[in-house]
Amino acid sequence: MYLPNNVSPTARQIKTVNAVISGENNLSAAMQQAGYSFKTSENPKQNFVDSRGVQVYLQTLDEKSRKKFNMSIVDKALEVYLEALDANKFVPVKMTMEGSRVSYKVAKEVDHDTRMKAADRIVKLQGLDHELPKKASEEHNVPAFNSPEVINFNRKFQAFLEQNNT
Repeated sequence: MYLPNNVSPTARQIKTVNAVISGENNLSAAMQQAGYSFKTSENPKQNFVDSRGVQVYLQTLDEKSRKKFNMSIVDKALEVYLEALDANKFVPVKMTMEGSRVSYKVAKEVDHDTRMKAADRIVKLQGLDHELPKKASEEHNVPAFNSPEVINFNRKFQAFLEQNNT
């Protein structure tokens, strides 16, 4: 797509696009956070996506991505999210306790939080989020992973394990 060189994106357009790309907000929320009115953000395609400044900025990002990664910005973003589906993390595991000295080893475990965020983002990017139930936890009456009940249970369970592992 050809866009004239004399068109530049505004600061609000850049801030909005960056917020959406980073996954901080959906487009309407990102627009409002960048300073657009609620009314303008209600129709983002017409009032934002189709604007020349946004198109110039997206084209610039795509060109930079092609130079740096040899792939389009969309393909690079999807690659990052696909890699995150296999995310792991390293956590310290208590090995022994000799007097006041404690030794640890590092264990690799699945990073469920990162994997879920990546999966959610891919679903949104593919436009499939409207086909899913609001939350699996609501559908089956299960508390969300980060709910106060689950966090409290995890603390108590961890204390129980530490108390009975020594």
